[in-house]
Amino acid sequence: MGLADTPPINKMKRSSLEKLIDDATRRFSATQDPPAQDEVERLTVRLTEVHYFAVLEEAVTRCRDEDMRTSEVKAALHFLIYRSETTRPFQQFREGLDSEDAENRCQLLNAALDGIRAAFALGIEPDTSQP
Repeated sequence: MGLADTPPINKMKRSSLEKLIDDATRRFSATQDPPAQDEVERLTVRLTEVHYFAVLEEAVTRCRDEDMRTSEVKAALHFLIYRSETTRPFQQFREGLDSEDAENRCQLLNAALDGIRAAFALGIEPDTSQP
């Protein structure tokens, strides 16, 4: 199963991706086939996307009681925005983090996360030719 066959990031399980990476790594080790190496790289990036998506989900879960303007959340936003075709839900997430009202903050972050989830559910591969 290649990256094109993998589900959207919010449907992927870390263990499934790790297994795919292990399989592709074994294929590359055995064959030195460049497409297998490319698959390892793409799947590793997908694993990072899954991790950072989980960071944002956790931020939404904890936002009512904690200040989630953490370096980890900022890194997740930075990485995922680079991998996305749209910027608006990321801007909304950042704006939501700054809301002083806990209920409003949770609503804003939930809505923004839905937008981020939709952006990645499209399965669009970003243009990686950018520097």
